[in-house]
Amino acid sequence: MLNPYVKAAGPYRVNQVPCPHFQMMVDLQAPRAVVMHTTEGSSIEGAESVFHHHFAPHFTLGKDAHGAVRIDQHVPIGFIGAALEAHNDLAIVQIEVVGFSKEQLWFFDDATADALAHLMVVLESDYGVPLTRPWKTGDWGRAGYQNPHRSSKMFGAVAGYFDHGDIPNNCHWDCGNLDWDKLFARANAIKGGKPATPPAGAPLVLDGETVSPKQMAVAKQIASFFTGKKLPTGEIFNAMHAAGFVANAWGETRLQPFLWGDNRVAYGLWQLHTNGVNDRLDRACKALGFPTPRPPVGSHTQTNDLTLDQYLEVAWKDLSEPELGHARSIAATTTANDAGVAICALWERAGAHGAAERRGKWAEQWLEALK
Repeated sequence: MLNPYVKAAGPYRVNQVPCPHFQMMVDLQAPRAVVMHTTEGSSIEGAESVFHHHFAPHFTLGKDAHGAVRIDQHVPIGFIGAALEAHNDLAIVQIEVVGFSKEQLWFFDDATADALAHLMVVLESDYGVPLTRPWKTGDWGRAGYQNPHRSSKMFGAVAGYFDHGDIPNNCHWDCGNLDWDKLFARANAIKGGKPATPPAGAPLVLDGETVSPKQMAVAKQIASFFTGKKLPTGEIFNAMHAAGFVANAWGETRLQPFLWGDNRVAYGLWQLHTNGVNDRLDRACKALGFPTPRPPVGSHTQTNDLTLDQYLEVAWKDLSEPELGHARSIAATTTANDAGVAICALWERAGAHGAAERRGKWAEQWLEALK
């Protein structure tokens, strides 16, 4: 039985934002096809202000007014979306993506592309839409009611991905000259269990959040510190383990070295706690001869901040002595994913649901980004 609602696409929650729609079913005997559109606007709110009245697709995807990527579902799958002038019944899903079509070769921003590729993977696995298109990248349907794509009779006869410029009896030309090869490559990489390699010089994006140059500089210093570090028992951390430590610092503090959290009882990149009988921060600082950082109190600022180099030494002291057993288990991992998971579960001991799995995935992405 066809599931009418998508709850999540990989790490992206799918929000249910109902809009008026026709009470007419799609042709479930037709080859499974998705039609993509561009909103010709810059925010998801602008597009949805129209869809709340009429012509809603199944999904709108892209950045909101605050720059965060969202996936919103408006129409249950199985019912027709209404983003086409004709032949809505032959598209099992229609997606409006926030952005502007172009005649020159173009592609979505990285965060939007990541969310879209994850949704495409779900549409293949759960609804049978293959990651294919009848035409090569660069061969796109022009504006007007007549073009070779519209007259090809492909839509309704072939499964896969189409855009508005491909559909008969329609005149719009979105998504224009979209780089479909890059989009399919990204979806296939996700399907294969690893993130797509970003283009050279592109910023790292983790679940829709772009890593800033300042955060990347901290990440590189962490990776340099841990790569090649040898435990007292002889085990050596490598680049995969270092990526795991970076991923956990990203998860805890977004790589802010001197952040106080957990009601001002946890400090720094990995939020080492300073209260209770297991005062990991104070113990390591005293062993190294460093002043123990103190949180802000009232209107007073925090004091005794460590340098980043000092904080890394404190973390190493904690790992190589009281946490040595856990550190050895971390060193025994053989992939960045496993290292990220082990660091979270054994050393960080983060309580958030799914934290270890997320950090394992991030560790794989950090390993690639730090090469």
